[in-house]
Amino acid sequence: MTLLEVKGLRVEFSGREEPVRAVNGVDLEIERGEIVGLVGESGSGKTVTSLSILGLIRQPGRITAGSILLDGTDLRTLGPEQLRAIRGARVSYVPQSPRGALNPLLRIGKQMENILVSHGEGGRQATAELRRRTVEMIEAVGISDPQRALRAYPHELSGGMAQRAVIANAMILRPDLVIADEPTTGLDVTVQAQILDLFSERVREQGAGALLVTHDLGIVANYCTRIAVMYAGRIVETGPARAVFQRPRHPYTVGLLRSVPVLGQPLFSMPGQAPDLRALPSGCAFAARCANVLPECAAVPPPWREVAREAHRFLCHLEDGAPL
Repeated sequence: MTLLEVKGLRVEFSGREEPVRAVNGVDLEIERGEIVGLVGESGSGKTVTSLSILGLIRQPGRITAGSILLDGTDLRTLGPEQLRAIRGARVSYVPQSPRGALNPLLRIGKQMENILVSHGEGGRQATAELRRRTVEMIEAVGISDPQRALRAYPHELSGGMAQRAVIANAMILRPDLVIADEPTTGLDVTVQAQILDLFSERVREQGAGALLVTHDLGIVANYCTRIAVMYAGRIVETGPARAVFQRPRHPYTVGLLRSVPVLGQPLFSMPGQAPDLRALPSGCAFAARCANVLPECAAVPPPWREVAREAHRFLCHLEDGAPL
């Protein structure tokens, strides 16, 4: 059974004018043992999709349609207490800012123990056993002096150490699904690689599935099994990461890959800008920026097309996708 299956997800944010359709019919699947990369420009709907899975959309936002199935159970049908029990235990979250995720008033060890206690571990385990589990988890995320790290307050840790502590918090209950939203933002390149190696190792070792939200295609190429490309609130291309990188089909995906800097070649920038989410066009949302636009693109919604034998799909009027 598929671990996570999102079907037809729609999320709107109401305002004084037309509602903002931040997520507009997203379908997404994640299997156990795989890392799926969700990529796209800022404002494409990646973070809103992630927060919807966690049940953390708050007013003025609301989920207006769709289902979010975790091992066959629709999370949208659960009450607040049931969702609270699932967060952390079965679905965990690694935010892009470890400083914002850690409580500045509590030591790292105490925060980890609180996670265990809040999910029913404290009543069955002595304090010594809770401490043993926190030490074990801190060692597992590559912190060489676990006792010192557990006694530290968040401000006493470097950015890389703080991110490791956040990953430890996310993994300590061995969740089924881990959602990581730009987990290496603000870290230098060397530390980024260490953090992502660690994240990938822990996910696969624990038999979990993961959604890695990022705008960095290099990260997706190195760490993700599959990729989902998001634009203006919709998934426009999805498939095995290798297949998508070797032969992207949607014009937006082609543009993203061409925008990756290459030594000795001029920089490429996609023309135009993303559409206003309050007034999405009736046809393809990318039509105004597309170099291969067809007459029907402006008014007719594009169909899904499949690349034979590759589980590779793209949303476009171009039968074979955009030329490279």
